Amino acid sequence: MNCRAILLIVLPLLCVSAFSEPKEVPQVEPNLEIARQWWPEMPKKWTIVGWPEHLIRFNVLYDGSIVNQFNLGKRYSIADPSAQFTFAPAAGIEQVPGSVQSSSQDWGDVVQGWDDSDTPVLWSEWPWHGYLLREQVFAHVPGGQELKKGDEPLFAWVRLSVHYACEGLPLEQQLGFGVRINAFATNLSMELKNNISTIGTKPKYPRELKVDTYTAGQAFRILEPDGRVRLAVAPGVDCKAVLKAGAPSENDSVLHVQLPPKQGAYVDLLIPMLPTDRATFDKELALGYDGAFKEAEAFWSKTPKTAAKFEVPEDYINQAIRRNLQVDRITCEKDPATGETYVLTGGMWYGVATWGTPCSMAMAGFLDPLGYHSSGGEVPEGIQGCPGDRHAAGGCLQAASGLPGSSSSNDDCELAARSRRDSVGHGPARAADRRQEVHRGIYAGHRQGVRVDQGCQEDQRSRRR
Repeated sequence: MNCRAILLIVLPLLCVSAFSEPKEVPQVEPNLEIARQWWPEMPKKWTIVGWPEHLIRFNVLYDGSIVNQFNLGKRYSIADPSAQFTFAPAAGIEQVPGSVQSSSQDWGDVVQGWDDSDTPVLWSEWPWHGYLLREQVFAHVPGGQELKKGDEPLFAWVRLSVHYACEGLPLEQQLGFGVRINAFATNLSMELKNNISTIGTKPKYPRELKVDTYTAGQAFRILEPDGRVRLAVAPGVDCKAVLKAGAPSENDSVLHVQLPPKQGAYVDLLIPMLPTDRATFDKELALGYDGAFKEAEAFWSKTPKTAAKFEVPEDYINQAIRRNLQVDRITCEKDPATGETYVLTGGMWYGVATWGTPCSMAMAGFLDPLGYHSSGGEVPEGIQGCPGDRHAAGGCLQAASGLPGSSSSNDDCELAARSRRDSVGHGPARAADRRQEVHRGIYAGHRQGVRVDQGCQEDQRSRRR
């Protein structure tokens, strides 16, 4: 049969098909699994892990790296350097990639999520030669109680484990984690292509690190030159640890912990926010991961009597509300000098400032509707007790809401977000009403074209200069 004959047969069939009534496509009710395809996972993210009202907090990057980074302006002086602890599965210390070889791209190969617990425990998971290797991180303060000052010792407990081993595969018998120790030398940007990327500064931790006197089966402590502890491998498990300075590159120091090649094997690390004296550190170390977790569970399981309850079958939504509520509490910070509590926008770089709009949304749009009226302070000093000396341009905000400007004495304190604990007899309901006033006032200013955050932007630019 020639081509012409084939066309004479096929073309009429195509025409009939083209002009026939379309078949009705069955309608599928959208569900969470479908909705998850609409919005891909946010790349290059970092997640806050900390304790409510602490001055500083840990940030866990998309690849499981833990960052200790401070941006407190003139409010509080910290003499110790920032640090970044980068985790990478590796059979031995020679296989740990250096900072030069590491990519700043987020390829989506590290999956993250939350443990099913009251305590916000963030896990990161790597596929590696037939294994799923996991890191779990949560924050703890000694005693596991509400803070009195705001600058108490803060620790990150880290569990590195073999979460799963595929027995049907020929598995590697040498496995573990490399923990590369550097200074924080990463660019943070609102532009995705430039966010969490390496910068020209050499990322070498500025102090020499050494291993304390070590006996097998005991804690493996890594010390600063003055004897304070930078981090440690907790005792009590079958694990081999080794530290090598100036490796894999001259800008790195690397700790390698070797794990037994079996599902369920684990080792715990203790990382203080700042290098910590031996007595304080060892007291926390003696508590152990499980002991610290027990205290954290007792703390995080407490809810105010006014707390709302929200639950739907889709656990992703439950977790989003539950964990964002905790993050809003963690990004409140207590000033050790005054005892006042401030609400911050986030946990690192741009977020470590009090921007009026997002903070009012956190308080009046999230914390208050969920019944957490005392979080972040009960009486906004944008209305009471904070006259300030800076005002939004044009004066429209004052005319619209009667709110004063922010105080330049605190270079990160912005309009209507400076808060303190209730000391004048107002109850939670009154606090919620006052915060709603702040919330409405800020938006009244925006509707009239007022730049509420102008002063903070100028501060940020001057600091960058």
